[in-house]
Amino acid sequence: EMCIRDRIRTPARTENNLSHTTGSLSGSVAERIDFPEGHIIQAFTSTVSAARTSNSTSFQPSGLYATITPTSTSSKIVIQYGGPQHANGNDCHMYTTIYRGTTHLGPSNEGLTLWSTGASSTGRWKNCSLIYTDSPNTTSATTYEIWYRVNNSQGWFCYSTSYRVSMTVMEIKA
Repeated sequence: EMCIRDRIRTPARTENNLSHTTGSLSGSVAERIDFPEGHIIQAFTSTVSAARTSNSTSFQPSGLYATITPTSTSSKIVIQYGGPQHANGNDCHMYTTIYRGTTHLGPSNEGLTLWSTGASSTGRWKNCSLIYTDSPNTTSATTYEIWYRVNNSQGWFCYSTSYRVSMTVMEIKA
């Protein structure tokens, strides 16, 4: 539940049991304030610092996920992801994608981002990021998760105890 706890400088409103001109307000924003289109209604961030590795050529879950319950079926959900990734070996391609529940949001087996180690016998680290906008058309709790795969069996490694990856999901009023 998102709360506003600072001074509010908006006209007094009485709809939805809200009547306020200055001071503090606490409560469910989605139920009390009618945001215009394009505004963030709610946001959640998830981080992971435990290592995850695989040599699978099919997408595997990363363990990095966030759940959001849209307030309207017309809402857009923006998913932001960022953090270090390592692809092992020479000419290893690492694909990153997002799943909404069991639905892969990327194109077929390609994912939403791709990077390659190039000519490197030991692999390479890269700080990767991804931003995706989804239209889930639901008001039910919806879980988004980052998934990875490689093009060969040389493997990938994501984050470590020293570096965190994070994802943020935001509901945008449409």
